[in-house]
Amino acid sequence: MAVNTEEQQKVLQQVHDILSAYGSVSAVRGELATRGFVVKAEHGDVVSMENADAEIFVLIRAGEAGQVAGSHVTTFDEIELKPQGKS
Repeated sequence: MAVNTEEQQKVLQQVHDILSAYGSVSAVRGELATRGFVVKAEHGDVVSMENADAEIFVLIRAGEAGQVAGSHVTTFDEIELKPQGKS
């Protein structure tokens, strides 16, 4: 299913606004969940979430006391699979 580019950009801006406004990973996760994001994986201090309808992937890294220490936001189209090198 093709995603509406304008709607996708709107959701991307909302994600960036949330990441700027909230300091804790739990608050960011909660806000993203209300916007259709679901947790896809958790590994230690890293959580990945995605919104399949908007085709957006978010990676959040937690620091001390559960604060957001870093994040990466991208669209599904921007995720590139690198070709495997020859052995």
